[in-house]
Amino acid sequence: MAYIVLPSLLWLLVLFLSVTVAKSVFNYVKKSWRKKKILLTLALYLPIHLFVYSLSLEKLLSIIYGLDEIFPYTQFLVTYTPFPLNPIGLAFTLLFDPSLDLFISPIYYLSLTPFSIITAIIISIIVSANVGKIIELFKNHIKVVRQIALVQQLWDFNVT
Repeated sequence: MAYIVLPSLLWLLVLFLSVTVAKSVFNYVKKSWRKKKILLTLALYLPIHLFVYSLSLEKLLSIIYGLDEIFPYTQFLVTYTPFPLNPIGLAFTLLFDPSLDLFISPIYYLSLTPFSIITAIIISIIVSANVGKIIELFKNHIKVVRQIALVQQLWDFNVT
């Protein structure tokens, strides 16, 4: 039970602290939730981040440890690994337990942990806020350029 509840609670606490510390970013995303740019960025970035992170991590670990498994059929599991009771084992428990594992036949394996999900949510919100702000700045820049061009045209018209 401790392998499932404690790591999950820790990462929920990390999410809460992130929201508290970076309140302006989260408030911007919450305020702009219905805008297409924020919703589209979140909807695209979050699943891609989770998929690529999970797939690449599992492939990397498979290469490092020389495991080349072939899965006969697709399956979905909720698992945990009882790491030893030492500082390194505790760190691994907090990072890798519990995990939602998806075996996709024949050779793909995705593993989502509270660590990967919470960090993906935090990164997705930060990316969405940055995309939204960049688009706003670009639109404001275009408005300023148009106003300058209009003033220049009026100036040229009055001078001639």
